[in-house]
Amino acid sequence: MRQMRDHLLEEGTCPEGMLYVGFELASSVRLTGAREFAAYAFDKPPREDGILFMDEIQELEAWPQVINGIRTELHCDVYVTGSSSRSFAGEKMTYLSGRYVTIEVYPLSMAEFRSFKESLGELMEGEGLYRDYVREGGFPAVALARNPELRRSLLDSTYDSMFARDVILRGGIRNEAAFLRVASFVLENIGSLTSAHAIANTLRSSGHRISVDAVDNYLELMTRAYLLYRCERYDIRGKERLRNNGKYYVVDTALRARAIGREWGDRGHIAENEVFLELKRRGYDVHVGILPNAEIDFVAQRHGERAYVQVSESVVDPATRERELGPFRKLEDGFPRVLITQDADDYSDNGVRHLQLSRFLLGESW
Repeated sequence: MRQMRDHLLEEGTCPEGMLYVGFELASSVRLTGAREFAAYAFDKPPREDGILFMDEIQELEAWPQVINGIRTELHCDVYVTGSSSRSFAGEKMTYLSGRYVTIEVYPLSMAEFRSFKESLGELMEGEGLYRDYVREGGFPAVALARNPELRRSLLDSTYDSMFARDVILRGGIRNEAAFLRVASFVLENIGSLTSAHAIANTLRSSGHRISVDAVDNYLELMTRAYLLYRCERYDIRGKERLRNNGKYYVVDTALRARAIGREWGDRGHIAENEVFLELKRRGYDVHVGILPNAEIDFVAQRHGERAYVQVSESVVDPATRERELGPFRKLEDGFPRVLITQDADDYSDNGVRHLQLSRFLLGESW
């Protein structure tokens, strides 16, 4: 948000009547009441046709009513951020119905990560760049930290903030041990088809007592806190979404490593996770593709276009290559078919375009 404010100032397109309020700052604690903030806003810029920036809006009491009133009376643009989707859901949003546009913000792409490193004088390319991107993740403060110990400390604080504040505290979780077991299981198995029922059964077989409803609630809380993204299944032949089962991907692979205590794990699923996030950054609606006796990692759809995407760490082995390319032959339409791997050699085949993972994550498309 501060970058947006500074960008508008640099362009000279930002009106003089501009006000920035960060509700997690000590100086703004006195403004978290609805009456207090309304009085403050009407006594300051923005005036008519100005801009009001409000960071961590969930800390403001009755915020939808407050900003709708300010927007209506001052005729200004209002930009708000919140750290959880719970901030932007439910009956309270009816006050703003039809009056807002949502912009989802993701961690740094690999191209952005590289530009951050270049600003520090660190030049990286190829496998080294990808390795550091996966290890350090996409949180800007971590990418800009020069000291490895500081990077670890920042990751620890981000982990504690997301789990302790955004999920456990705001979600009212009483059994923290059970929640952390579920979180660890899902993060360990990113990119695998699963369900609340399957997770509960697995944990029970290990001697942990937990209900399906509890698991379902924990998954929902982690999704609403943007710690996890759910990728639902899509019946390609029937052209419909399937609500049962699905895959989960983590918002940041370095955060996952911090949570499960292991840096790499399944490299194929880590690559899949990065491709999923990159597709989301590019504005695609992403699903798991289901065919008779076959699965395609991603069906990516955007503005009427579609692409089928398979992701693998490597397809040098002929058996692995056949496993990845085989499902494409079951498709009956002419939409692009894309294979993404870390291999440097080109494995494009019979209408299937092969892209190297690093090139795709740096912005190359099909």
